[in-house]
Amino acid sequence: MDITLIHVLVAVIWLAMSVEGLLYCYTGSLDLGIPEISTYCAAGQDSCVTMQLTQNGIPYQARTCATQAQCHAFDFKDQMKEYILGQLPTFVGTVDSTSCCQTVLCNNAPAVYCKSGSADLGIPEKSSKCAMGRDSCVTMQLTQNGIRYLARACTTKAQCDAPDFKDQMKQYILGKLSTFVGTVDSTSCCQGLLCNYGNK
Repeated sequence: MDITLIHVLVAVIWLAMSVEGLLYCYTGSLDLGIPEISTYCAAGQDSCVTMQLTQNGIPYQARTCATQAQCHAFDFKDQMKEYILGQLPTFVGTVDSTSCCQTVLCNNAPAVYCKSGSADLGIPEKSSKCAMGRDSCVTMQLTQNGIRYLARACTTKAQCDAPDFKDQMKQYILGKLSTFVGTVDSTSCCQGLLCNYGNK
């Protein structure tokens, strides 16, 4: 057996022993700009939570750890709003619904695969798994110096519905190609395996 693999297995076993009895959940909200990570919950927290939120008419999703007792409490939505406010003090929305589950990483959304990049602009194109929390694919129509271009990326439903989505996508393009001086003329979002692969 490869020595590197042995070291990895030993590390995994040690980690499992050191956090025995702790539940492993996803926490955060990519939609709201709260970093999403997979992490061990605090001692006593035996549930993973998924929250459906609304702010300014736009739906969002967030995840965290909790206890089963909290999940069954009549004021659980209020508790979860306090959690969101602790992470994002500017949040002015509502917690519309919550769901709890009790197995490892059970509050994860299914993986989404999209086409990303722009051959037109020299940004390498690839088909890949999107980052956790990104549940949609987007195709963008761009114009620069009178020439039309096409670009694709992973995104979220909440971003797609946001009034400044084109501005967000321009920032995405600038992050990949700092010399871009064009405009994002239109965007088209979809859900499904590589659903933006053939979009024109």
